[in-house]
Amino acid sequence: MSNRRVLLFCWLALSVILWKVFADGLGWGFGFAGVANPKFGAGLDAAGLIAVAVAAAIAVVLWKRKEVYDFCFETIDETRKVVWPNKKETRDNTIVVIITSVIMSLILGFFDLIWAKLSNFILTA
Repeated sequence: MSNRRVLLFCWLALSVILWKVFADGLGWGFGFAGVANPKFGAGLDAAGLIAVAVAAAIAVVLWKRKEVYDFCFETIDETRKVVWPNKKETRDNTIVVIITSVIMSLILGFFDLIWAKLSNFILTA
């Protein structure tokens, strides 16, 4: 997949995320202000339309900025240079994380039990 395709896909994903965040935020804002969110049809409301316009405007403005565009291309190039772990390394590291998490939870649980007993002893004495 070419860098341009990856960049376009990421830009589209960013635009969809922005749209969803703005739509939810504006919907909440309409509700908080006690203003009805006008509906224009099946599933189409004012908050959604405003959010689409804002997300599209932000995406276009950022796309046209050479600094942002170059930064994204450089990021994609650097990501392609990363040596990703193979399946065995991923499995081994996952096992280490799970075992470490279990051990730490047991240690913290033990300290919590001791602290609870000590607090109970002090407060009931």
